[in-house]
Amino acid sequence: MGKMVEVGKLDDGTYGFALVSPAGELVKLHDFIFGPQMAVKSSAGLTSSTSYTNLDDGAGPTLTGVAIGELGRAIVTLTAYIEPEPGNQAFMGVEIRNTDTNALVRSPVDLDSLSLGGGDAIQLIGPVGRSSVEIFVEGLPKGRYTFTAKYRALSGGTHLFANRVVKVQPY
Repeated sequence: MGKMVEVGKLDDGTYGFALVSPAGELVKLHDFIFGPQMAVKSSAGLTSSTSYTNLDDGAGPTLTGVAIGELGRAIVTLTAYIEPEPGNQAFMGVEIRNTDTNALVRSPVDLDSLSLGGGDAIQLIGPVGRSSVEIFVEGLPKGRYTFTAKYRALSGGTHLFANRVVKVQPY
């Protein structure tokens, strides 16, 4: 069994305290203590788009320059107050871009999105409320990333989103 902890000058040339993962990668304590970041957008926005997009009140919330470490992982939490149209479903997902190049790294997908609503035109279920979802993202090369909330409707209609939050815990 190899070393599990490094203290002082680390193998990557920096100084600090780090655990060594089973793959031999440094997981720095600094990233866990100072790494979490949050962006909030409290205004209300609307969309009827069936593709992920910005709301009518603009983009976001957005976190720019989030440093992803050696493990290439992040836990992303999406929170919002959502009012989907009755019988429809509204989604809040996250788009991830490389901060330096603006290259798209990960598009929002329904499976990893905050969603509210359901039913059909006959049932007209129209739940509303504030909810959160936690998404585990991996496979990001070490670097800086921009996380932006994007929104969509399942099948049209106008959906309201308010008090939106994007939190990122990078690893």
